[in-house]
Amino acid sequence: MQVIFFGGITDSGSCYKAGDFAKACKTLKLKHIGTKPYTPKTNGKAERFIQTAIRQWAYARAYQTSKQHAADLPLWTHLYNWHRPHSGIKDQTPISRLGLTEDNLLRLHTSSRSTLSVTSRIMSILNRLFRAGQRTNAKPAVPDGLRVYAIGDVHGRFDLLVELAEKIRADLADDPPEKSVEIYLGDYVDRGPDARSVIEWLRSRTCLCDERICLKGNHEEIFLQFIADPGIAEYWRDLGGFETLYSYGVQPPVARTGEAMLASHEQLMRVLPAEDVRFLQSLQLQTCFGDYLFVHAGLRPGVALEKQLEEDLIWIREPFLTSGHDFGKIVVHGHTPGDAPDIRANRINIDTGAFLTGCLTCLVLEGTGRRFIRSDAVAVNG
Repeated sequence: MQVIFFGGITDSGSCYKAGDFAKACKTLKLKHIGTKPYTPKTNGKAERFIQTAIRQWAYARAYQTSKQHAADLPLWTHLYNWHRPHSGIKDQTPISRLGLTEDNLLRLHTSSRSTLSVTSRIMSILNRLFRAGQRTNAKPAVPDGLRVYAIGDVHGRFDLLVELAEKIRADLADDPPEKSVEIYLGDYVDRGPDARSVIEWLRSRTCLCDERICLKGNHEEIFLQFIADPGIAEYWRDLGGFETLYSYGVQPPVARTGEAMLASHEQLMRVLPAEDVRFLQSLQLQTCFGDYLFVHAGLRPGVALEKQLEEDLIWIREPFLTSGHDFGKIVVHGHTPGDAPDIRANRINIDTGAFLTGCLTCLVLEGTGRRFIRSDAVAVNG
């Protein structure tokens, strides 16, 4: 029997968008079809339930058999309805909406020996999904004697970074703390005009504080991908990557051809300092001080901190931005630009669109106090 392969369908991963992959398909005369991004086809509440079921039941752990997988569904459904607080109904459980009276039979869901065993298993799941206890009324704080300066997305605006650094120096001089740390939340490159100077400053200049921590953003990841594969140039251009090439004195590809992309890549590799590459490869994904966790984009609700995926830490928007989930820490993040810092009960977004607005924001944390320092440069066209 002879099997003839004419083509195939893949997801939209960057490897399938690469020039080498397209060239191989053309050489082999294969038709390549990429899948479209997932788009919900239901209303918001149904979609939220589906996504919650996927994360907390379907893909919550590695099941050995389909039978085991199916057996956990009624347990999870019970957990969802009877024990899981929902932010949309003021942290009450769905079953509470029924207003059951004391003599309603539905209240007897744990009365038999078998259901007591089920309840034991449910509580085990509860302990796995949620941290013990609830957030207290105490205000979140950083450790005593420590002052934290968290800086939002710079995106090539070296002028704003220098301006903000001077303001931080002045703040330290006016009232020196016992110890201080500066945390940069990622996205140092792309969109703005001087990514090269931003990287050089971050990796080589003397720290403003006692410690400097630089986190990884999605734009650093894309930059590293281009260094490894010039075939993603067109995708990178859509994210403002050509501004980064210009900052290194490199002419971006003028044509959508493999040759043009390769020429720009070769030119970049001739001028790109090895120290810049090592800096990009050394970036951390997250860091934590006291009751605050710092990350570029956010966290996936319902997933333990130690099990968060890098893709979510540097790319996620939803369901993180609209979630009322208690992550156990106040999440300080960037990635999603806004006109001003967005302060919520469970997160603080300090990306104020520096490349476009001329406003680079720094969140200052000390004890239980919060305040902001910002640049005041004039906005540029972007």
